[in-house]
Amino acid sequence: MAAVSNTSPLRYFVAIGRADLLPCVLGPITIPPTVLVELTQEATPGAVRKWIASPPEWLSVHSTHFNIDPGLASILDSGESAAIQLALDLQPDFILIDERLGRKEASRRGLVVIGALGVLREAHRLGVLADPIRALDDLCESGFRISKRLIQEFKLAIERV
Repeated sequence: MAAVSNTSPLRYFVAIGRADLLPCVLGPITIPPTVLVELTQEATPGAVRKWIASPPEWLSVHSTHFNIDPGLASILDSGESAAIQLALDLQPDFILIDERLGRKEASRRGLVVIGALGVLREAHRLGVLADPIRALDDLCESGFRISKRLIQEFKLAIERV
């Protein structure tokens, strides 16, 4: 398996100290240069900037073969647009993206979308994450935005695993 990632899922998993879950669930992850830039900006938490300064072996940076589709750039931010374009170029198993509009657009273009909650659920199912509810709480405490409805749905799904 392999995945392309947008900025925010990486940022939040690094912020809570659980970036290790990503390759366990998704395999190697590729990001476009735009995401790399976003992860190194001054506004990005120091722990994330430190992590990306010496990235793990399972993370690579790859440029898209084509210009970003103007249709993407007109509705999404630059990191989301670049990640979707890269996923369209590379055709990985998954694109890791959480923003609603980005997820919708990636799905519309035939990509298999997974978000942070999907990673937590699958990590729990694989036995590499004992307490996905705590991990979700950690994500929320680090600034991860999620609706109460999705939190409830996630908790119900975890109970069924």
